[in-house]
Amino acid sequence: MQMNTCIIRLYKSVSASLFLALLLVFPNAPPIFAQVTVYGEAGTLLVNNDGSSGYAESGISLRHIQNGTEAWADFTVLQAGSDLSAANVSPFALSGRLGFDAPIFGVNFAFGAFHHGSFYSDALGFPVNSEGGAGAFLGLRLPLRLRGFTIEPSMFWGEAEWEDGSLYWALGKPDVPEAKIVGVSTAYKGHSAAFYYISLGLNVFNNDNIQLFSSKDSGFAGVYTFSFEVRGWKLGVSAVWAYAEGSLDGGLTDSNQHYWLFPYIFYYINGEFNINAGLFVFNLRFSPANLPQFFFETIASTAHVFSSHFSWTVNYKNKNLFGGQERSGYGFRNIRGMLGIFLRLGVGWNALPVGKTQASFGLRKTLIIPVGLEQLETDTSSKGGGADSDLLQTILLSGLSFYMTWRF
Repeated sequence: MQMNTCIIRLYKSVSASLFLALLLVFPNAPPIFAQVTVYGEAGTLLVNNDGSSGYAESGISLRHIQNGTEAWADFTVLQAGSDLSAANVSPFALSGRLGFDAPIFGVNFAFGAFHHGSFYSDALGFPVNSEGGAGAFLGLRLPLRLRGFTIEPSMFWGEAEWEDGSLYWALGKPDVPEAKIVGVSTAYKGHSAAFYYISLGLNVFNNDNIQLFSSKDSGFAGVYTFSFEVRGWKLGVSAVWAYAEGSLDGGLTDSNQHYWLFPYIFYYINGEFNINAGLFVFNLRFSPANLPQFFFETIASTAHVFSSHFSWTVNYKNKNLFGGQERSGYGFRNIRGMLGIFLRLGVGWNALPVGKTQASFGLRKTLIIPVGLEQLETDTSSKGGGADSDLLQTILLSGLSFYMTWRF
């Protein structure tokens, strides 16, 4: 198995210079595109006494309209970083969209790639390491319009691979040979609905590229959205239902784990899961009539697990050094209940004149409110910890971002 890491790293090395060239060329170029918009955003993800994580994103958007047909291209570069023990990693991503929209139909291509170097995490209670990973995706949308009604079939395909790593006492690395999303959406006036089928293949290899585990996962998702606008108020409500199921099969042996202190002669696992969950999103935006450039927005969402079931069987035998016994076992976990509420607040200014151009900027704050966690029902118990002495710092500094756009 050979990773196309060199290609992903090439994207990473040239994207910054390409983006800089676009910034320098297009403001002074002939008006090939009727509209050029440059934007940037930076913010924090999580800040606590263990460390911090954040991101910076920049991009350029090109538009040209002629005879009722709009041609467009968008390019985005994203760099994130984290020194938290739960996730110490610095991923990089490049994405873009190309297409056109005519009065009756359109074509929308999407593409992207990501890469990250070394990764470390102890979020699961044991160390997880990786020397790096990379992946890419392609997408296609084909909107069709007739008398205000829109139907849009879509398809996305992606893959990802990782370099050598370890998971506690197991040496290995994940591999996603193929991930597919096939869907169709419809829209009429303020209503829209969509349905998606998701298929995911997941393998785990050892560091010599011998397969250890395989997993086949699939799912469905349905989305309904209603939106309207009145007197400066814009309201959008979305309801999402999702179902996923999958299985895991494979094992570790002393022959595919090449180090002397591996504690088992063999350790085989067979498991399966299913999850039934819902997500509700409320989006409210307000601009006063006497100050239309100013806006306030809030996005609130609640996630709820209606039901979920995880079960697994294991069969293993210790080496003589660790007892030499052969054993088997069975376990399961059922989880249901409210997971939490996510709230984002934003304030900003739109279309402020700067010479012959327009600038927009804003500030956003995202909060995760653990309302309903006390309703979480599970058949397993867990220990609770004390309050973080730096909780106020985490609340104030996490999820804070600033963005700016500049339209020519």
